[in-house]
Amino acid sequence: MEKRIFNIGQSIMQYSAPQDLMDEVNNSFDKRKRMKLPPANDFLVGKIKNETLLYQSQRDPGYKTCNYLSVRTTDWLMQAFKDYVDTLKIGKLALSLSSVWINEMKSGEYNPCHIHASNVSLIGLSSVMILKLPKSYGKEPSNPERPVNGRLEFLGNTNGQFVSNNFMPDLEIGNFFIFPYDLRHTVYPFSNSKQKRRTLAANVDVILYSRHVAIQGFKANE
Repeated sequence: MEKRIFNIGQSIMQYSAPQDLMDEVNNSFDKRKRMKLPPANDFLVGKIKNETLLYQSQRDPGYKTCNYLSVRTTDWLMQAFKDYVDTLKIGKLALSLSSVWINEMKSGEYNPCHIHASNVSLIGLSSVMILKLPKSYGKEPSNPERPVNGRLEFLGNTNGQFVSNNFMPDLEIGNFFIFPYDLRHTVYPFSNSKQKRRTLAANVDVILYSRHVAIQGFKANE
């Protein structure tokens, strides 16, 4: 799979999501009330009203099991996660899709700085797929030449002088970023826009592959 790699102590990989996959996800969100999609707010830190669950693994008993993803979409997501671990040559690992949800931010909403995890594993990969972006994020309070409104920022775990450990990508619809669970990230609020900022997030648990893991039903990245 084609990708770009950004290194801020840990690796962030950027892929391009297929249009039909984005159409499927957007349609599911737009029909969320009729489809009775459950809210995702109770396990997320975002200060966002519309957070909607599309998938929850059966291995996570704390939440109601659900799956509103097509096999095509699930396969593409898992292929991208597999490409991430294969590119870094980490070794033989078991990958298990944990949860998938949609965030739709309105003016004034935001996502505080946070990391990810699941009830199964503290080790894993998360992701952000850009589905919709507002045409304007509103007026910057100051320094408009360095815009921050509505932007995604990754905060690296490396420290020290002369280290460039933050990454704020220029977002486009279709961008799909994969990064480790413990890589801190945040989304800043925007203003003066009736348009929404919509993203998909997916978590995958990563477990060292073994005979015991195979018995539990996890699949290795081979």
